[in-house]
Amino acid sequence: MAFPKRARLPVQKFLKKKAVARRAHGFLVKKFRAEFGYSRVGVVVSRAVAGKAVRRNRLRRIVLRVLADILPSLSIPLDILIIAEPVAARLSYAEARTVLANLLISPPHQNNSRK
Repeated sequence: MAFPKRARLPVQKFLKKKAVARRAHGFLVKKFRAEFGYSRVGVVVSRAVAGKAVRRNRLRRIVLRVLADILPSLSIPLDILIIAEPVAARLSYAEARTVLANLLISPPHQNNSRK
């Protein structure tokens, strides 16, 4: 399933932006306040994650499929950037869905120990 063009996040503009970021089991998820009234999604899978393009594209398709299921359940529109790490290449669809659902739906942990 392809996301419509308006739902795609221009990844290069958002890579360096500061955002609420969470990391778990091979994924870094950055959430930004939506610039428009709807959610947009960007996925980055580098060559370091999986050497072969076939594996990178498979992982990208898995992430987009999971997002298509999860996005309607989000209460507010967000711009979401997901950066895959090498561990993510070994995850099955079910494992990736669980990890991403936990990262996207659950609230971020408050860490007050940093100064």
